[in-house]
Amino acid sequence: MPPNESSSISKHWCDGVIEVRNLRYRYPGSEGPDFALRDVSFSLEAGEWLGLMGANGSGKTTFVRCLNGLNRPSFGQVLVDGLSTDDPHALYEIRKRVGMVFQNPDNQIVATSVEREIAFGLENLGIPVRSMRKQVAAALKRFSLEPYAQISPNRLSGGERQRLALASVWTMEPRYLILDEPTSLLDPAGKRDFFQLIRRMLKTRKVGILLVTQYPEETLDCDRLLVMDRGCIRFNSDPVSVFRHRSPLRRLGLSVPVEAELGALFA
Repeated sequence: MPPNESSSISKHWCDGVIEVRNLRYRYPGSEGPDFALRDVSFSLEAGEWLGLMGANGSGKTTFVRCLNGLNRPSFGQVLVDGLSTDDPHALYEIRKRVGMVFQNPDNQIVATSVEREIAFGLENLGIPVRSMRKQVAAALKRFSLEPYAQISPNRLSGGERQRLALASVWTMEPRYLILDEPTSLLDPAGKRDFFQLIRRMLKTRKVGILLVTQYPEETLDCDRLLVMDRGCIRFNSDPVSVFRHRSPLRRLGLSVPVEAELGALFA
């Protein structure tokens, strides 16, 4: 989209929503008619908690990388508070608003100490040193990382590194938070702690969260659940309604939470 068109949209679009319209995406250099994403439309409002499920290869990670401009649409639009990811001049602002935590925290940890890692994003935003110190101290406390402030992230456990990745993104105060399978490397206790932290975060700040997961039980508290298959969104409704489609979900290679199975049994 030409930059002037994006600017026009941003002046008239309501704040507080990521809007995806008829998105198609083809990997650069790929040949043939197939798209990795096909005619995807969806919205995420600030304050919503959405889940996203799909079998391996369904397009989940490709899709979420479109939400902050890491992938640019082949066709269609991705608008973040009216700013288009097709506008190169808007990408800095978009990436301030859309924070991402990846499946493997090691892929986004760059600093030599826990404290420096949390400060890294704030430095890139040009936060004054005095304010930065306060924000880093607050993040260390909120995410239970104070005892590790001066040590290398390499010495942390998997759950601690994931908390560090989340803290580093959260302290930059994004309006939207994209979590791409953040618990896949955690043990049950680590998963439980992670979601307790997410719930506490939702109480203190109006942030839109999109949780990508392979575990259906992790989506039960979400406001909506999206199910992706072969680059398309097949379901987009509240989790209870989605999990009523047990047979179609199994054909897509997905399981249904025990809670949903019991609910269907006693309905």
